[in-house]
Order: sequence, then structure tokens, then C-alpha cells
Amino acid sequence: MIPAMIVSLRHFLGWLVSVFRSREDLVLENLALRRQLLALHAQQPRRRLTALQTLIWYPSLRSTGKPMTVGDYTQLADTEIHFDAPHPEQNGWRSLLKTSSEIPLRAVRDAKLAKGHYPVLIYAPSDSSVSWENADLCEYLASHGNVILASPSMGASTRDMTDDLDGINAQARDISFLITYAKTLPDTDLSQVAVLSWSWGGASSLFAAARDPRIDALVSMDGSMRYYPGLVRRAGDVHPERMTIALLFFTAEDANFLEDHDKYYDGPGGRHSGSKRSERLDTRRSPHLEHAGHGTPRVQFDV
Repeated sequence: MIPAMIVSLRHFLGWLVSVFRSREDLVLENLALRRQLLALHAQQPRRRLTALQTLIWYPSLRSTGKPMTVGDYTQLADTEIHFDAPHPEQNGWRSLLKTSSEIPLRAVRDAKLAKGHYPVLIYAPSDSSVSWENADLCEYLASHGNVILASPSMGASTRDMTDDLDGINAQARDISFLITYAKTLPDTDLSQVAVLSWSWGGASSLFAAARDPRIDALVSMDGSMRYYPGLVRRAGDVHPERMTIALLFFTAEDANFLEDHDKYYDGPGGRHSGSKRSERLDTRRSPHLEHAGHGTPRVQFDV
């Protein structure tokens, strides 16, 4: 699976550069497979956006500092809700990744900024997942000249995401919040903004892009953009067939799989959202990369 991901990442970088350079309008085409749920936290009430854990990966100068380890990333989940009151006993990732905790990654905490202004990528995690869900990917993209911001996937008033309209709207608002926050950073170029997502984050990124004109492109890794057509309809202001931004979609299925499967089913599980196919849609099929393979823990650490 690792070689498949490397090829996909290289294609993604080239595609992203071409999108930001050309600025051509593309008709949004949505594809999806299935939602992925990894609930590691107890339900906890929270107040929306009074405190939102935000991770930032950015281009930096070479550093002799110690790189982040799996354990360092894992500890971040201790303070997702209360920054000043860690709850390690509620952090299920500690036990899941215990045997991998000493493995180093590449990012160095608080490294000195590289000079320049860089495109902004927002990472939208899967259902209920952590902000560092795809730390390897975010580090890689930062090393190629991008600033990446991410926050946990949370419901409107709970730590865990709720699989409903309130949940999608909450994550969509968080995506827009991160774009606004990125404006305050000294190394960002807000004229170039894309949202990268996996699974449930794909649906949330669609909602965010429908409402936030600052988003220029979407990159979806087996996203849930078509898995919940009922939620799209009930939103009232999300119309995929009218959207004209670029979409790069990675899937393990045939490109037309969701167009042909349950096409006329209109229930909650229906997959067809009624959007039109674009000749410029870029779909990358990776038959050897299953849905769970789009996340760092599953690929690297066999979680």
C-alpha cells in the first residue's frame, strides 16, 4: 500500500500546482465509498469554537531539533477539549499506538519558518478522528511548500462527530474557521486555498466549499461526498451540480461505481446526489489501496 500512496501523493502535488496556476472553473463531481468510523473518545460536551485544537505544518529551515514521534502526536489527543487539563485516560490512541510510540516522523516542533508565502491546505479528518490523523501526509505536503492546518473531527456539542446535518455543519464551520485563522499566519498565501479530506471529512469539505468562496479546490480520499444525499438535500444551500471548483478524488473502485450503484434509491443510504460529470474531474483509482489505507495509523502502524 505504501507505493500506491507515494504515487498518489506525487500526482496530487502536480495536480494541486496546476489548479492554483490555471484557476480554471471545473464542475464538481462527487464520488464516495463508505464512511469510516473510529470512535476512541467518550462523549464529552463542548462549546463550539471556544477552544479548537489546531495543528499547523509549514515549510521550515533545516533544524537539528528532535523530530516528532508517534508518541508525541498521540499525546496531543490528551488536550483536545481542555488545553489546561489533560485527560490521558480518555485517549484511546495511547494504547493503540503504544508499540509504535518511539517511531520518529519528520516534523520538528516550532522549527524556524522558511521565508515566503505558501498555499494553504486545510485537512478535514474522518468521522470523530484526531487532527493528526494523517500526520505523515501533512508533513510531506509541508515539505513541498504548503501550510497545512487541521483540527479534530467533532460534533456541534460533543467530542465525537454526529452523523447528521449538525455534525457536517460543525466540521464545515471549523474548516472555514481554520482558513480565517490562516490569514493571521506570516507565511500563508490566502489566494491559494484547498481542502484535503478523508472519509466523513469529504462530506464536510463539500459543505464548506459550497459556502466559502475562498476554497479553490477539493482533494478527497475516499470521501463521503455522495454517501449522504439526504443530508445534502436538507442543507438547502449545498448544490454540487452548481459548483465549479476543482476536485481530485482518490478511490479504490471503478470511476463510475457510484453512478451505477443504487442510482435511483433516494433513502438515507442512497449514493447518487444528482451532480453532473465533468470532463475535467480527476479521479485516481488505486485498486490495491483500501479505504482504511488512506490514514497514517492504518498504513504505517497496522491499527
